[in-house]
Amino acid sequence: QGSDLLAARLQARLHYFPMLNSPAQHKALDATAAEHFLRHWLHLIDSGAAPTSFYPFLVDGPFEEWSYPGGISLADRAALEAYFQATWGAIREQTNQVEALDVSDRGDGTFQVVARALWTATTGDGQRMVMPLTYTIVLAAGSSAADPDGQHPKVRRYRVEVTASAA
Repeated sequence: QGSDLLAARLQARLHYFPMLNSPAQHKALDATAAEHFLRHWLHLIDSGAAPTSFYPFLVDGPFEEWSYPGGISLADRAALEAYFQATWGAIREQTNQVEALDVSDRGDGTFQVVARALWTATTGDGQRMVMPLTYTIVLAAGSSAADPDGQHPKVRRYRVEVTASAA
């Protein structure tokens, strides 16, 4: 009898508070959120943020695609963290100046962000580097261990390429 009464009370509470009975509500992903993601992501890169700052935007497990110029492919979060540690240790400061940005709805619940940016950096020994880059990123809504409520878009595919000169 007591357990039936407890079950009835719990069911009544779930009726009035349905969010208690549902999985995490992922934040909706749209073109504006995708653009905001890109600008925030580049800010994290430019500021030399700790690798863990990127975790809320990463999927758990292996990446579908993650590549950088020079044939560098990364399989997962651990490889990305090692890459950040190696490259950022050689760069004193860097800036990505976005020159063009295109966000498109792929129609399958994902958005593709393509950004052309002028990357400038100063190495640890004072050498200045300038390189035009194209970032191609596919984002989807979802949750992860670092973002269990799904408040941030997740990177499904990530590719950075050196942009061919227009000259």
